Amino acid sequence: MSIGKSIGKGMALFAIVFAGAYGAMVWFNQTKGTEKPLIVYKSDPGANLAVQNAGSLPDFRSAVQKILPSVVSIDTLVQGENWFGEQVIEPTGSGSGVVLSQNGYIVTNNHVVTNGGRRVADRIIVKFKDGTSEEATIVGRDPRSDLAVLKVNRNDLTPVTVGDSAKLEVGEWTIAAGNPLGFEHTISVGVVSSIGRPLQSSDSAIFVDGIQTDAALNPGNSGGPLFNLLGEVVGVTNMKITFGEGLGFAIPSEIVKYFLDHRDAYAYSNDNPSNAYRYLEPPGRIKHKSATE
Repeated sequence: MSIGKSIGKGMALFAIVFAGAYGAMVWFNQTKGTEKPLIVYKSDPGANLAVQNAGSLPDFRSAVQKILPSVVSIDTLVQGENWFGEQVIEPTGSGSGVVLSQNGYIVTNNHVVTNGGRRVADRIIVKFKDGTSEEATIVGRDPRSDLAVLKVNRNDLTPVTVGDSAKLEVGEWTIAAGNPLGFEHTISVGVVSSIGRPLQSSDSAIFVDGIQTDAALNPGNSGGPLFNLLGEVVGVTNMKITFGEGLGFAIPSEIVKYFLDHRDAYAYSNDNPSNAYRYLEPPGRIKHKSATE
């Protein structure tokens, strides 16, 4: 069921904002055919509740200082021709992402690296908190859940810690981080407005159990984290209702974890960009043994 149907005909969902990802003690197993976790969960709902109830208003500074070094900005470019037939590289969009591992793995939205699902970017530039930039490659993506994993050539990054979205409660404080409208490393604060929302974006990405938040989300936040007061990532924000206020949504960390744990199923190759998946051999190519063998 799409969110458009649930709130009335004519309501347009515009996928613009995603934040977040995983990584408390993160690793990436590069051996093909294995399914070892990319991240390890860390969640302490009791400690989070204690922080929530510590005073009349919480202090967000500790959580923000913990998460911001792991938040990146992402710019995408495609190759094309101008009016004179000359080959040019043109920018197509921007978004956010979050560092999963020290050795260069980053999670973001699929719609960030595909210009809203229309075309995979020819070049992806990732900018870090320290001002440095690196070119990234796509190593996995899933259009249906609107998630993608990137790789940069770095071994000194700060990974995030991942919380458990299943422990979230309505009314709990949440913080969104990203690069809205080009304003890098911006945060916004809100609460969990609802949980378990079934969502569908304009580029056919579908996920269930979406997190609804009133934290401010704008174009450019896509792919960045939604995190709790302990600095644990609990979701990746990816969309908002464009003509409403305080109606933003995030992919739960449980879904992101599933995508990362089964990343081999979503492996992406730049040598074959039209195929984002590894399929089993087609039936016609399978050699069956004869009855005499």
